Amino acid sequence: YEVEDIIDSKRTRKKLYYLVHWKGYNIQEQTWEPAENLENSRELIERFHKGNPEKPRRGRRRPLRRR
Repeated sequence: YEVEDIIDSKRTRKKLYYLVHWKGYNIQEQTWEPAENLENSRELIERFHKGNPEKPRRGRRRPLRRR
C-alpha cells in the first residue's frame, strides 16, 4: 500500500495516529494508522504538520487542563 496523503492526526491513549488516504483508494477507505507504521511517509507527515501546526505530533503533548 502507498500513502497518498495525511489527512489528520490524533493522540489516543498516549499513542499518536494519523488518518491516511491511500493511493488508488476512495475516501471511505481512509484509515487511522499508528505513527510507527508510517516511517516511510515522513515528508507527507512534515507537510501535514506545516499546514496544521496545532494538530498532535510526535514529541509534543498538549498541556493538561486544570479544572
